[in-house]
Amino acid sequence: MIVPQYRPTVLIVDDEPTNLSIMAQTLKDSYNLLIATNGADALQRATADPQPEVILLDVIMPNMNGFEVCRKLKADERTQSIPVIFTTAMCDSVHERRGLEAGAVDYIMKPFNPTILRERIKRLFESQEDFVRKPNLLIVDDVPLNLEIVANILKGQDWNLYLATSGEQALEKTRQMLFDLVLLDVMMPGLDGLEVCRRLKSSPSTRDIPVIMLTAKTDPESVIQGFDAGAQDYVAKPFNDRELLARVRIHLDLRQKSEQIKREKEKSERLLLNVLPRKVAQDLRESGRTEVEEYEDVTVMFADIVGFTRQVAGLPPRLVINELNEIFTAFDEIATANDCERIKTIGDAYLAVCGMPEPNPRHAEAMLRTALELRDYLKRRNSSREPVVAGGWQMRFGLHTGEAVGGVVGIKKYIYDIFGDAINTAARVESHCRPMEINVSAATRGRAPTNFRFQEREPIEVKSKGLLPMFYFEGINA
Repeated sequence: MIVPQYRPTVLIVDDEPTNLSIMAQTLKDSYNLLIATNGADALQRATADPQPEVILLDVIMPNMNGFEVCRKLKADERTQSIPVIFTTAMCDSVHERRGLEAGAVDYIMKPFNPTILRERIKRLFESQEDFVRKPNLLIVDDVPLNLEIVANILKGQDWNLYLATSGEQALEKTRQMLFDLVLLDVMMPGLDGLEVCRRLKSSPSTRDIPVIMLTAKTDPESVIQGFDAGAQDYVAKPFNDRELLARVRIHLDLRQKSEQIKREKEKSERLLLNVLPRKVAQDLRESGRTEVEEYEDVTVMFADIVGFTRQVAGLPPRLVINELNEIFTAFDEIATANDCERIKTIGDAYLAVCGMPEPNPRHAEAMLRTALELRDYLKRRNSSREPVVAGGWQMRFGLHTGEAVGGVVGIKKYIYDIFGDAINTAARVESHCRPMEINVSAATRGRAPTNFRFQEREPIEVKSKGLLPMFYFEGINA
């Protein structure tokens, strides 16, 4: 079984195909790459599985520019911790400040120097465990003198200060960018501090931001009202400089530790999803266990490379591993897009299933589409580059629909595996397939949509099965 080295995932966002190609060619050997050609697509891909761990974001794009995309990413709790690097030809101080205010951690100039691009991203990943974005503090008070006093106390420290003169303005600023702490006056016209705090705590994108109330009202009833609204602390006016600084530092430190725990949890969940289906991983997270389950109706695909052992005999092992890793990574993306689950690779063989552990009434259709797309991908790959073996890699695909059992095997090293007649039959069907064809059993053929095209074959004698009707899947009619 091939266990590829862990490769971080990078999302590249650019509306220019040339730029996408340069960045993809530069990074493809070290990272799993996701591609988006506009802002809306970038936002969708950033929240999908697998989630990127770094985003390379073009600034100038139609409809939604990079600054707006970055602000939306930082306002969404699902994506706000993903570092964003802007890629742009406009790197003057004004645009750089706009980018950093939007939440980016770096700028890379176009035209790209491949060495610099690789090195900047490498350094970001190497330092990411210890990486801490410069905190953003929002001070809210309707009295300019009070804003000035608080800003003077807090200026010159390792954080960014932003000011708002009303509750409405404060809420608007929190929608535009990510803040790490809000210092909030209680008594303001319009929306007072208590109402602003309640609204911050009711929104998924801002509810985790700590709030310190700034007020001269320190009677027990007022303090309780503040805590009930969601505030984490109270600082009385007139301010004691050292006390205010100390409280700010304490809450930023708590915020930083909370974010670090959150990132570690997200990383652990991503790693778990790399080896287990989502439903199984969720069961393990919630209860610490998962049950073996029987499935009466699933479709299994078994595929392997024709003449693999003979063809790789004279090839460097590293080259073989890299080829298999690239092919099977592409297979995984295609399978996932069709709601199919890759179970494992065994040398040059690839085993996938649809309909378990999450039921799918259209499992046969989904797996047939997957097999067709896998074969077409391999054909395109063979024709678009110099093959490492004569004629390029050729594969056989075998599909069967039937019963299977699935469950986690092992305690210290989890692996989700499937067993049963459907898996064995799919392997038998695959062994009676011509290279670059998709051979399916009658059970799978019978579950296919009417516009799926098949070529019937003579029944074939199969070990332990007797005569087994088979069909070549030829394609889909419009």
